[in-house]
Parts: sequence; structure tokens; C-alpha cells
Amino acid sequence: MTIPTRGEPGAMPTTPVQERSTRQRRIIRSVFDDAERPLSIEEVLDAATRGRHTVSLSTVYRFVRALVEDGSLSVFELPGLGAFYELSGKAHHHHFSCLHCKRVYELNDCISVDKLALPTDFQAVSHDLTVAGVCAACNVGGTSRAQRAP
Repeated sequence: MTIPTRGEPGAMPTTPVQERSTRQRRIIRSVFDDAERPLSIEEVLDAATRGRHTVSLSTVYRFVRALVEDGSLSVFELPGLGAFYELSGKAHHHHFSCLHCKRVYELNDCISVDKLALPTDFQAVSHDLTVAGVCAACNVGGTSRAQRAP
């Protein structure tokens, strides 16, 4: 997949980060363009270094921070797992966190706060939901790998 250049649909905003684009930065950006789920810094580094590419952890951190600052990426934190990054501009959604492999996935559905049983005189103004469980890859044959482990 090619990364759109300046002026093309889907191109990153014109920023000093884009103007100083390097091979490593193009690789990191393509990791997010190709990802179908939020990624941790470690997952970005792993994906960026496949295929004999050389990308340092510090480069990943610097460029991901720049993409968050320019609004290209959104970041969210999950307790015990740290920060995850995904392309910005998506509609409101929630996440699923696999307890076994620690991967995070997007959920397209949203629970309405109107359906929550809030205590009397409480009023919800926002919500964030992460469902924890076992993903399909870890739940082979209906029994999670964690359940099969001795």
C-alpha cells in the first residue's frame, strides 16, 4: 500500500513531520494504514521491522508522538496494558482487550448511556468501555489457550 502524498485524499496534514519524511517514518505510517486494530508501541516496532527494515524504538516513539500531536493518531490507555494508538477520525467506538495475547480490537457497537442503571440523581456526560475477554485467535475450538494451559 502506498502512502498518499501531499494534496491526495488520505494524505497526512502538511506539517514539519511530513516534510522531513524518511524511509522509517513512511514504514511506521504504513503500519497504521494497514492495521485493522489499535497498536501498542511494541506492536508498531514489530510490524515496522518485518522484512529486514531497520527502525529503532526511539524513532517509533518520536514519530508516533508527532502523529498524535498533529492529530493523525489518537491514543488511549488501558489499565495494566499501557497506551494504544489508532488512526484518528473514526466514529465513536469502544475496544475489546484479549486477556491472553494482550491485543486490542475495535468494537463497532456502542452501549447507550441511557440504558445504564445509574444511581438516583446521577447524570452521565460521557462513557468509555473496554470489554475484556479472549479473542478468536486465542479461543481456538471454543476453549481459550489460557484455559488449556496446565
